[in-house]
Amino acid sequence: MTSLGPNGAEWFSIDDEADVFRGEVVDTRDVIVFEGTSVAQLKKEFKFSVDDYLKVCEERGRTPDKPFSGKIPLRVPPEVHRAATAAAKAQGKSLNAWIAETVEVAARKRSGRGTSYSVGLREHIVDAALHEKSTIM
Repeated sequence: MTSLGPNGAEWFSIDDEADVFRGEVVDTRDVIVFEGTSVAQLKKEFKFSVDDYLKVCEERGRTPDKPFSGKIPLRVPPEVHRAATAAAKAQGKSLNAWIAETVEVAARKRSGRGTSYSVGLREHIVDAALHEKSTIM
């Protein structure tokens, strides 16, 4: 199976043995999958799967899961805040941009779309911030 990577809200792959494209909507808690033997069929099945999902939600009186907003409330100890701010400044980035990049790297590693990762997100941010701080001192 060959992964083609995320495309907006969908994740696509090709099953070479079965000669089929597979897709999944990945930015919701619910499972929405689709497949087709051509790009046109894959697009058609994607639309059908999403429409069917919305119909089932309506029938069950349930609100459909929405894509994530991209906003994460974050509270950290003052020393982590200070170290992260120093690291961001050292890289010429805003604190928000630096945290977003650091979280993205950690999330990709944890989700299997990167190398193995065994340290928690907070520890990753602290380690990254302290590494940056030590290189500018």
